[in-house]
Amino acid sequence: MDAVVRCRIESQLNIRCTAAIDRDCPRAGRKEGRCDSDGFELRFAIRHDGKRFSILNRMLTPDELQHFKREYNLAGQPDFLMEMNRRCCLEGKRVLEVGGSNIPKDLLFEVLRVRQWISVDRVYPENRQYWPKQYGHTGVIPLADDIDYSILDQHVILDGGIEHLPPSFIGRFDAIVSMDAFEHVHRFATMLDRTYDALKPGGKMLSMYSPIWSSHIGHHLWGVTDKAGRTYYIESSPIPRWGHLLMRPNEMYRYLMGHTDPETADEIVYRVYHSELLNRLFYEDFEAHLAGSRFASVDIEKYTPDVDPDPETQRRLETLHPGRRNFSAVGILAICEKTGQRAV
Repeated sequence: MDAVVRCRIESQLNIRCTAAIDRDCPRAGRKEGRCDSDGFELRFAIRHDGKRFSILNRMLTPDELQHFKREYNLAGQPDFLMEMNRRCCLEGKRVLEVGGSNIPKDLLFEVLRVRQWISVDRVYPENRQYWPKQYGHTGVIPLADDIDYSILDQHVILDGGIEHLPPSFIGRFDAIVSMDAFEHVHRFATMLDRTYDALKPGGKMLSMYSPIWSSHIGHHLWGVTDKAGRTYYIESSPIPRWGHLLMRPNEMYRYLMGHTDPETADEIVYRVYHSELLNRLFYEDFEAHLAGSRFASVDIEKYTPDVDPDPETQRRLETLHPGRRNFSAVGILAICEKTGQRAV
């Protein structure tokens, strides 16, 4: 990295850069790098075309990511957020978050340096139990139609469904992000309409979510403890792969009776098949909803490796669920852009 670029990094980031390594990125004129400043590694992305120089965003090191996860009881959310920031720099932007509401303020305002962060989420009692630090730092306001966006603080959590976004939010946001929430939204088409309206022209919505209903772990079981003291989660449940799609509720209950007590078996059946926490949309449903939305462009990617059923399981799944073929995709990354002049 040449001396001029290094000097500008030191000036803009207010550090002494003792070493730097950069690499070309797919986009023209963009590089990613890291510098060691007094033993602290700082990652960043820059654009330098010979005339203009800008630091696009700051990226966390693996150790920093682990710090946020341990300190704030998070799983993959910091990773998802940094990936979104890599694809659409959030610095200086007004951001609306769909679901989540558990991202710590220092990550948002000190690392990503967003201008504003408004979360719309259904805040359950368990939220405060899982993430006491986040909810202790930020007030929660019940979502209502008469909320005036112009009087909201820099960081606010609104308790309610995104489909009830107030009219005052129309055209206010540069970007919308969502992490592990779209598999829970029931009024999906309405949600897409509301988020489209909330964006400024040229704004983007980025969503990463898993596991979807049609995947091998789409039952999304979380935190059920039986009488023997065993607690079941998505990856550790007694439900076999694609079992929620291959069995009906009564069949699932009989199967679970071989693994746990009757009350827990009944609770699992309720959560898998009847709870309002899941929308139970298949991969093809998400594709159709996104394709039919008002967004000018929609890109759908898989951000986790596919898990393919064996040929016999695939045949059974297609027989039980006509018109469905993709039972391999676990997680979806959707990037949707609104028409008009690009947000700055």
